[in-house]
Amino acid sequence: MKPEVTNRRAKAKSSDKPAGSAAVALKVSLTNLVFLMVGMGLMALLGIFTPALRSRHEPGSGAGRAPASAPGPWGELEFTRLTLEEPDDHLPDSTRKLETARWYFERATPAILESLFRSIDATASIQALLLDTNRWKIAPDGIVVQPTRELLLGLGSPARQRIYSILDQSELNPAHHDPFRFRADGFDEWFARRGLSQEKLKLLRSLTFTNRGGALCLVDIDVLQQTFTPAEFHQVFQSLYSEPSLQMFVHVRPDSDIEALVSYWGRGGREGHIRPLLKSLARTPDGGSINVSYLLPPFAHLRLYTFDNAPTHSVIGQDCFFTALNFFNDWPDPRLAEQAYALALLNQNYSETTESRRYGDVLILLDEKRKTVHACVFIADDVVFTKNGADELQPWVLMKIPDMLAHYATERTATLVTMRPKRP
Repeated sequence: MKPEVTNRRAKAKSSDKPAGSAAVALKVSLTNLVFLMVGMGLMALLGIFTPALRSRHEPGSGAGRAPASAPGPWGELEFTRLTLEEPDDHLPDSTRKLETARWYFERATPAILESLFRSIDATASIQALLLDTNRWKIAPDGIVVQPTRELLLGLGSPARQRIYSILDQSELNPAHHDPFRFRADGFDEWFARRGLSQEKLKLLRSLTFTNRGGALCLVDIDVLQQTFTPAEFHQVFQSLYSEPSLQMFVHVRPDSDIEALVSYWGRGGREGHIRPLLKSLARTPDGGSINVSYLLPPFAHLRLYTFDNAPTHSVIGQDCFFTALNFFNDWPDPRLAEQAYALALLNQNYSETTESRRYGDVLILLDEKRKTVHACVFIADDVVFTKNGADELQPWVLMKIPDMLAHYATERTATLVTMRPKRP
């Protein structure tokens, strides 16, 4: 099952990396982004006071909502964190026995590997296991090590990070090259309410490590399968394959500057759709909150919190670039599922800006070679609209930027740049 897990995660992210340099894409900006949007008016009016998704707190109430960091041009924001779980019948089979991932040290010699293991900060017993050459196999272009369960349990996070950062450099180590990742302070949130004992959570945490990109990573899930009950291990699987997201609300008061809010949220020619909603809220005695999903263009509104396996989603390859560049379109342009076309459009119609981010900007993540890794749409505060891969079971979500960055954080340096349409 390990190959099934790894291959699916690799497939999900592969389409987020179009061929070609984003150094070219930094000539970009968008012409003709003034599109007429089709109707959500009456639907939104009916749904003003009903969130698109119920929170895990008291349904329909403001319970559990937290204010954003500070009011901005987007107004006063509130949000509720949630995790969107993948349909259970599409998860990999958690009952299939996992094999321990081998460590393939590409182009290593016995002398190089011995030097590495002797430099690892570990107990004497763990270092002895590392240096046990009976578990080394000389390969045509390197050395393969088969770690024991005892070694994996006792390795410790610093030693694990040191070794796994080397294994990550080779795609012959797929589990290490593409581990499960989440933001560094998100462990408790990620595995909350899974019914795991403190002892099991401690074991789970001991197998994690922080990579150079700042993400908390997990590779050795085979150890968990050997230790947890099948029910517990399935709960871990559900957490690993869930996507962090949030519901976001704009709070409108009777004295709010409605035209400023319309100017912010009405970009893309949608001022006429946005104004009646916000004015209606402002006329209530104490004001009210509207779910941001009702302020999004139809493309995003219809996809938010859904998976790319719905019958209506007929375009194959709805990856991050398809999502970001179709954001304001009345009808999705299917050609944007082709990576070369998407990059050409980005180069033609967008340009990099260092101004404060605003609604509708496209954020591009570049690797150390200035090639594109990911694209998403800035919404407000530090929230983006994103689809993290072309996998048909990757959902469209609203996500905090730190969560999005953790999804793509590797041992290599990455840069997030802001691209803006050349014509607003």
